[in-house]
Amino acid sequence: AKPKKGSITQGLKLLSLPLCVLCITLCFAACLMINYFLYSQLQLSLARSAAAMDRVEQLESLQSADMQVNDSMNQSQDRRLAEMAILAYGASYTSNPGCVTVALGSDTTINLAAKSCGSTKACPPCFIITSDAATNVLTFSGCSTAYFSQNMQLGTSESASASIASVTYTFINPHASINVLIKDGASSPTTHTLGPASFSQAVCYSSGSNVLYFPNNYFTAGVHSGTGSAGTGATLSAAGRLTLDENLVVAGSASVGTTTT
Repeated sequence: AKPKKGSITQGLKLLSLPLCVLCITLCFAACLMINYFLYSQLQLSLARSAAAMDRVEQLESLQSADMQVNDSMNQSQDRRLAEMAILAYGASYTSNPGCVTVALGSDTTINLAAKSCGSTKACPPCFIITSDAATNVLTFSGCSTAYFSQNMQLGTSESASASIASVTYTFINPHASINVLIKDGASSPTTHTLGPASFSQAVCYSSGSNVLYFPNNYFTAGVHSGTGSAGTGATLSAAGRLTLDENLVVAGSASVGTTTT
């Protein structure tokens, strides 16, 4: 017997509601899965971004530390002496000049291992002696552990670049006729004479026992050699006067004035 038309319709009506509920449930589940997937991807992306930022910060930190060491070892950008140096006068030292002035009115000692310039500042590697008496001595002590920036010293473990390193110091004598006497802080110190209207440079390194290494121990104010008067055995002044502590010995002939011996 054929089913009645009304019963089929009634059956479909009865099935339609569960089917709708099932479709809605499946759609909701699909949306939840999609949202979960997108949320997971977002979390993964954020984690990757955070890790990348951490790496960038680490690299920047290492680069900053390296730049600080290199900057300090080169006496920093604003203290390079190749072309120009900012000048600070005595107590007016407040920042990072290339040179400071020293009024040598009496024997003076500058401790490079302390922040001796401007009371609380590390000294730069350049000194201009603005006033002097020929007998006054300017002593530089502690150069093997000298501050080469405001917070870093030679011979320290703060940086591998600083533990074994050197600094080159520049000394300028602007006087027209007066010598400047510069002494290092070694256990057996050496006094060097810087002639008028001239400059000299000396190197100190972390294992050098506070010795200032000048280009030459003899070619200072004129030519000196030996261990005689004023630390020399023979002195040839800038005017050409030769002074000897002992008798002059000449091998062969020599002309003195108009006389040949």
